[in-house]
Amino acid sequence: YWPKYLDEQKVGPIRRMAIRRMVHRLRIWDYAGASRVDRFIANSKTTQKRIDKFYGRKSQIIYPPADLSFADEEKSDYYVTLGMLTPYKKIDIAIEAFNVSGKKLKIIGDGPDRKRLEELAESNIEFVGFVSESERTKLLSKARGLIFPNVEDFGIAPIDAMAAGCPVIAYNSGGATETVVDGTTGVLFDEQTPQMLNEAVLRSESITYKTQDLHQQSEKFSSQHFRNAITNALNQYERP
Repeated sequence: YWPKYLDEQKVGPIRRMAIRRMVHRLRIWDYAGASRVDRFIANSKTTQKRIDKFYGRKSQIIYPPADLSFADEEKSDYYVTLGMLTPYKKIDIAIEAFNVSGKKLKIIGDGPDRKRLEELAESNIEFVGFVSESERTKLLSKARGLIFPNVEDFGIAPIDAMAAGCPVIAYNSGGATETVVDGTTGVLFDEQTPQMLNEAVLRSESITYKTQDLHQQSEKFSSQHFRNAITNALNQYERP
C-alpha cells in the first residue's frame, strides 16, 4: 500500500523519487529476510493471503488479543467512529453520510486530518478527541453502532465495540469480514460510499441485537484465546 500512503500524505516529486528507490531496496531485503522464516503466523485471512501471494508461503491464523471491557448500558441516540484521524481511516465517508442523514455522530480520536474533517462536518457531528479506556467503553456501550468504513488487516475496534454491547456497521472487506457477523452483531456494506453507509445504518436500525450475541462474538478474540492458540502453535512446532 505504500504508493497509496504517499498520495495521502501528499509527498512531493523529489521525495517521492527518493522513497521509491529506498522502497525497492527494502522490498528486496524484506523478501530475503522472509525466506529465512521457519513458520508464519498471520493475524487474519487477509494477511494470510498476502503472505501466500508475496512470499509464496503458507501460514497459520491466530487472531490478535483484545483486552475486553464488557458493558451494557441504555442506548443513546448517537453513533461513534474511532481511530487515528488520517485519510486512510475513511472518516470523511462517515462524515458525508451523517451530514446527509442528520443523525448524531461522535468521532473519537485525533490526528493530522482532523482540521480537514472538522471543516467537512455539520453541527450534528462531534469531535471528542482522545479519551480514556473507560470513557471509550462507556461511549461505545451507549452508542447505537460503531461506524467502521475503512479496511484493516484485522481491526481491534469492532471487537471492543461488541464487547461493549455496540453493534458494528463495517465495510465488507479485510478483518471485519472475519469478526462481524452480518445481521447478528452488525451490518456489512459493500461500497465505501456515503449512500451505502447510510443504507447500512438504516438496516442496522431494523435489527434487534442481543447483547449476549455481541459479547459471545467478542470473546472469540480474547487474550485467553490468543494465549491458548500461541501456546498450542509453539508446542506443535518442530524446528527443521
